[in-house]
Order: sequence, then structure tokens, then C-alpha cells
Amino acid sequence: TLYRSGQDISSESGKDITLGGGQYNYTVVSSGNQNYTAASVSYLVNVTKADGSVSLLLNNSASDIVYAYPGQVNASAFSSTGPVTLLRDGLDVSWQNSVFVRLAAGYYNYTVVAAITQNYTGAVSSYFVNVTKGFNALTLLLNGTSGGITTTYPGSVNASARSIGGNVYIFRDGIDVTNENAQKIYLA
Repeated sequence: TLYRSGQDISSESGKDITLGGGQYNYTVVSSGNQNYTAASVSYLVNVTKADGSVSLLLNNSASDIVYAYPGQVNASAFSSTGPVTLLRDGLDVSWQNSVFVRLAAGYYNYTVVAAITQNYTGAVSSYFVNVTKGFNALTLLLNGTSGGITTTYPGSVNASARSIGGNVYIFRDGIDVTNENAQKIYLA
């Protein structure tokens, strides 16, 4: 009778069997007969884990990336050897796997970890994302015109300013006149 770790596997005798990682005790037992004594032989089989694998792509690139705000990053993590956890700066963001996200300007570490399974070791891959500050489109209009103007006394000036990023401050001759934004002002 053939046993593997205590279970009768006589039906597998002579067949190729694929085993998961681990240690197995093979024992063959003969009850003997009128001419031979009973006997048994045991051997250990150790199936070591194969190396795990993992892939991390940032915007379809297997490398560090740099882009300007308000761009987005898509971190795609996968493994054929086990489940993965996607981390950004050490926090689990697995729910954002393969999803475009907008990050504030800054430097970020993305790491993917493939879990250890019965048959595979764990695996890790990391890349960095550098989100640079975006271009701030600042607009200044004087009497509705972009650029300098000439007016005749007692002329007025309507200074309008806006920005897509940050606060806007308007100065006239070095004096803060932000409260006059988009108001018609007569100059003396």
C-alpha cells in the first residue's frame, strides 16, 4: 500500500502527480507473505515554492513617471501567482487598481505586493510618481483688453483678474487694490 502523509494513494502509483509547495511523507507498506516479512520504506519529498511574480505599471510604464498637475495617474498592479495589494505611500489603495486618479503636486511611492501562497513566494515592485505643479493660467484684463491701455482724463479703468490656481491679488503702483477687482474705477 502507498501512503502520502498518512493517506492511501495506491491508485496514484506509477502516475505523475503535481503537488503544491510543502513537505510530504511517502511510505510504502508490504504486509509480507509466507516467504517474506512485512516491511515499510518512507521518504520525505519537499516541494519548494516557486518565485512569485508581480507587475506594476504607472500610466502603462514599468518605471518612475513625472507629469504636471492636473494630469492623472493610473497604477495597474497584477500577479499571476497570487492576490495583490496596491499601496501608495504605505496606504492600501487597492480599490484604485487600474483607475485614473488625480493627485496633488508632490512625490508618491507606489508599491505592489503579491501575497505568499502555498506554491509561490511573495513578490514586490515599486515605482515613484512625481506630480509637478501645473501651469497657472493668470488673466489680467484692463477695460476688457489683455494688455496695456491708454485712457483720456477723466478716464476709468476696470481691472479684472482671475486664476485657475491660487488667489488673485491686484496691485496698482505697488498698492493692493484687489478689492477693486472687476469694478470701474476713475483715476485722478
